[in-house]
Amino acid sequence: MNVEWPTIEQIAQTKALEVFMNFPVMALNRTALPNDPNTLTTAQIERMNRFWGSTEWRDDIYEAIPSLFGPVEVKIRHTTGVRLGRLFKKRLGEVFSHVTEPLVMVNSKNAPLYCLISAGHNATGAKIVGEIFEGYKRLGR
Repeated sequence: MNVEWPTIEQIAQTKALEVFMNFPVMALNRTALPNDPNTLTTAQIERMNRFWGSTEWRDDIYEAIPSLFGPVEVKIRHTTGVRLGRLFKKRLGEVFSHVTEPLVMVNSKNAPLYCLISAGHNATGAKIVGEIFEGYKRLGR
């Protein structure tokens, strides 16, 4: 989570660079996205705002559900791995013309650690990376 959104925007504006993002799923869930949004600290919110480049992440991660005492905000179920990667892919798609589907990397217990995402302005490059990612998935890793 060390790369802040303005850096990503500046890279995208060059239209000369392609990037591989190591999107930190586990780090996000452990340090910045508690299950109960009421426990979010100011520091966590500011960190996510810098990383995501907006405050919209909160609407994508948390939802209001009905309870006996009115709506309660909770973390959306399955906000791990692929879902978080796809949310960030969508965000990258706002500044890069070609973004691959996230490739989820898991540990020995099948818990998602991070997603690899490639972003750039070259269609051929995106196609090649997408094929490599698909080949990796077919290997059953």
